[in-house]
Amino acid sequence: MKKLLIAFLMLGSVNVQSQYLARTSPLLLAVGALNGEFQYGISPNISVGAGLLQWNVEILDVEMNVNSYHARLDYWTAGVFQQGWYLSGLALQSTFELSSTSLLSSTKYTGEVSGSGFGFGGGYHWQWESFNLELGAQMLSYSFDTTLKLKANDGTTRQEDIPAGTGLGAEFNMGWVF
Repeated sequence: MKKLLIAFLMLGSVNVQSQYLARTSPLLLAVGALNGEFQYGISPNISVGAGLLQWNVEILDVEMNVNSYHARLDYWTAGVFQQGWYLSGLALQSTFELSSTSLLSSTKYTGEVSGSGFGFGGGYHWQWESFNLELGAQMLSYSFDTTLKLKANDGTTRQEDIPAGTGLGAEFNMGWVF
């Protein structure tokens, strides 16, 4: 009985580090985009995760539906999900569906384009109990199908070339560890 009590007290004093992180970007939520990510700590300083972004937006006469999925690998300088600096790498796959109505002729064009990309970045992770905030930057490189084919409701088609590109992005996330 004494050994069992000692084992119980020792187990209760072990500092168990959180292994899971769920996060979202409040800025994307504010503009109507459904987004989220789940990460799992696989070692003391490395986590892996997957996320999604789904956004339906209409600007003037253009409707756009975006579906994007990504895998992410993070290195945490102070330990997984601990307050401090992090570095990240990611790979993504995206699909854009477009619909636009010409203001002059009322012709409606629709089309879809898919692409993939990769990126890297980093930032700082603040942690309070189970809640956290992250602020960082990323550089993304992407490549889409070379041509966006638009089809009109009257049967005519139109093509737009889409070049590959590289760009910078900001990252602002809030999340919870458990």
